[in-house]
Amino acid sequence: MRGGVMARRVLVCAATKWEAGPLSRRLSAVVLRTGMGPQRARAALSAVPAEDHYDLAVSAGFAGALQPGIAPGDVVMDVREAPAEWPPLSREIAQRLGVRLHFGRIMHSDKVLAAPSAKRCLGEKERACAVDMETEAVRAWARERGAEALAVRVVLDAVDDELPAELPQGEDFPALARYALSRPASLPGLIRLGMRQRRAIAVLGDFLAALLESL
Repeated sequence: MRGGVMARRVLVCAATKWEAGPLSRRLSAVVLRTGMGPQRARAALSAVPAEDHYDLAVSAGFAGALQPGIAPGDVVMDVREAPAEWPPLSREIAQRLGVRLHFGRIMHSDKVLAAPSAKRCLGEKERACAVDMETEAVRAWARERGAEALAVRVVLDAVDDELPAELPQGEDFPALARYALSRPASLPGLIRLGMRQRRAIAVLGDFLAALLESL
């Protein structure tokens, strides 16, 4: 109970172990590791038992920026359908934690947008702030279950950052080793990306923990 109001039961959805693992250690909510992409996200959510009731489904994890001025480590929120009091509450929390927060549409993509030109084009066309691959599936599941939905993501790549054209297929050490050995020139960039991931997910974990505690 918070202030005499029953606390919401929250399901936080994150794609990979690098997102779900740190968030599960930081949050008191249930964290579901969905896998990357809409198909895996839908499959993971469909396996949630019907008798498990959730009041709020949160799409969390990494996103790519689609607009200039949104930097790695910034938090982006898509608050469509959210109660009116949530945006000002979120901004207060961000200011207290020293987190750069942006509100806007988080668009869907079936694949990682690696090229800056693709990100700029989508941002200009849709006037969106960020892109990911799982939020659409989380929102659809929430509607089916009669739950509220919220997308809270941390930016991993700025709009002008170029990602590798191909990402590792798998999250275990052998998959990462095969990827690095087949592309030795990409190893320094992969290490930098890994360091950026750790910093970014820590920012998101702190912000989400404070937000969910206040809802």
